[in-house]
Amino acid sequence: MECFVHIGLQKCGSSTLQAWFSSNFDRLLEKGILYPKSFRNNKGDIYQDKYNVHRNFITVAGKTKKSLLAESNSASVDDFIRVFDKELQLARNAKVKKCFISNEDLSRFNSKRAHQTLEFLSERFDKVTVLAFIRPLEELIESLISTRALNGSLDFTKTVNTKIKIGNMIDSWSNSQNRSIWMSLREFPDVIDGVCRVLKIDRGEFEEVPRQNVALNALAVNLLGHLGLPRFFGKNPNRLRNNYLNEIPLTNKPRISRAIAENIQERHAESVEMALQKCKNLKISDLRSDLSQYPKEANFQFDAPPYLEEVRYVVERLNVETWLQRLNNLLLNAENMKISGDRPKARSVINKSIRLMDSLKKQKSPAIKHPNVTQQLKNLEVKAKKLRAELERLA
Repeated sequence: MECFVHIGLQKCGSSTLQAWFSSNFDRLLEKGILYPKSFRNNKGDIYQDKYNVHRNFITVAGKTKKSLLAESNSASVDDFIRVFDKELQLARNAKVKKCFISNEDLSRFNSKRAHQTLEFLSERFDKVTVLAFIRPLEELIESLISTRALNGSLDFTKTVNTKIKIGNMIDSWSNSQNRSIWMSLREFPDVIDGVCRVLKIDRGEFEEVPRQNVALNALAVNLLGHLGLPRFFGKNPNRLRNNYLNEIPLTNKPRISRAIAENIQERHAESVEMALQKCKNLKISDLRSDLSQYPKEANFQFDAPPYLEEVRYVVERLNVETWLQRLNNLLLNAENMKISGDRPKARSVINKSIRLMDSLKKQKSPAIKHPNVTQQLKNLEVKAKKLRAELERLA
């Protein structure tokens, strides 16, 4: 069996590609291609695919001891390996010839971790091919503006100063034992088309999916970026990005200025030159865009408006109220489960609500310190502990 491992880059269509593979899992399997389920959830289960991305693969491949999810119920590294090997064996029994693994965080691996990953895969596959999509870095960084705004960033100066060592990435993942394919986003603006060509399959035989992580309107970037909201949604604010998609018409995407684009090119000149030397099929135009396409001035503000604190407090207060309501609903559900006799599930819901309360109390927002919010949290905490004590007596 041959393994294709897709390593990114970020902002090069990875989310759309992963959604396409996840949606077409069964059809791909019929065509002899496995998109493993065992790294796409928090328990290493091959009978569900909770996420599109192989989010736990870098934990296993890099030989780290802790799951990226950092959840109490995460499977150990050994569990993930065992379940992955079982899934591979089932695929081999079904005469599956190819396996496709995708996680853009792999592009950040240094040489040592890249070597460990390739070693892990080489032990399980007859052939391993590394695949990545490349685009001009100033375009990539410009695209990051929307992502950072959605994640509550205030510092767009830090974003445009992001250092992406593309030459080092190519060097880390290229070796004589494994094939590597570096594809230009200029040549393949639709990454699904590019991957279908590599895998030698007809895209027309598969289900299409909507584009993921579409850029925000520049006006929305200004608003969300200036707010810089702390998220009350657990440990992964990234999950919420898609909530904002398509809600505001994309009349003008965020654009950096020509001077910023030129500065990005200058800062990455050495890395780009290294990439061109390592990868002969890439051209300078694949890694550097024409500066004349950038406006003289950026169309979003770097400086916060004077009314920032007032607006931020109002939105944070609304966020807190939403979470208080969610906590109340969780405890009502737990009470109903207790009454119906489903005590294990009731206990799980109560524990979840207590974790969320703890997370909420750790937030530094002034909205959390409001006396009304503090009292509601205390009441909910008392209710949760009382319910848990009742369940313990019934056990």
